[in-house]
Amino acid sequence: MMYRRQFLDQLDNYHQEEKWVKSAEFLLMEHMREVFLEEDEAIIIRPMQEKDKDDFALIKKNGYEYPEGSEVAVNEYYDSLWSATKARKSFYCAIVNKAANHMIGFLSINNLSKDLWEIGIDIEKGFRQKGIGSRALKMFTGSLNKRTERKEFQCQVEVSNTASQALMKRIGAECVGFCKFITIYGYEKSFFDIKEENASDYAKGLAKQLGIQLDGQEIYVLDYRIRQKE
Repeated sequence: MMYRRQFLDQLDNYHQEEKWVKSAEFLLMEHMREVFLEEDEAIIIRPMQEKDKDDFALIKKNGYEYPEGSEVAVNEYYDSLWSATKARKSFYCAIVNKAANHMIGFLSINNLSKDLWEIGIDIEKGFRQKGIGSRALKMFTGSLNKRTERKEFQCQVEVSNTASQALMKRIGAECVGFCKFITIYGYEKSFFDIKEENASDYAKGLAKQLGIQLDGQEIYVLDYRIRQKE
């Protein structure tokens, strides 16, 4: 059953992507890889460039993605993450700190062919809790709204990541429930069903606050929506 579900997920993703590459939005996003630029007095948001590869790996290493193994295996792992940033269905932008004059984070959309774009963000440890994340997300989603007319974006936040939940609250994002799918490198993966008796007390509290029945639902990742005002 598990392998059949994974196969159907991958097949659906493939057909969705092939249909999207024939659309006008695909051509627009290809153009945006060259011209996208947003900035204010503190940061610049621009498409990821080859010179950002080392900073990208450093941010990943200082976060939660640090695999075990030989140096060769570790380098191959980060090379695969970097390759994912250049996939045709992905859109990655560097967050550049003007004062430091280097990349301090990045924003991402891993699957542009989806009806609802999921926005990811990662900030270098030394620059967190300084308002950069909320500033960057507002600039990025606001610009995407103007350029593509998309009015709603998704952010997937782990139940244990209370810092990111606070960030979502600061920018006015709405938590609409728990995700039934999670995006991994551009592909949607189905969660296994987690019964209520296996849920953490924190997850149970969130479910009660949202008015959601946990029994038979997936509970690891919260589904936030960033909506642009008319």
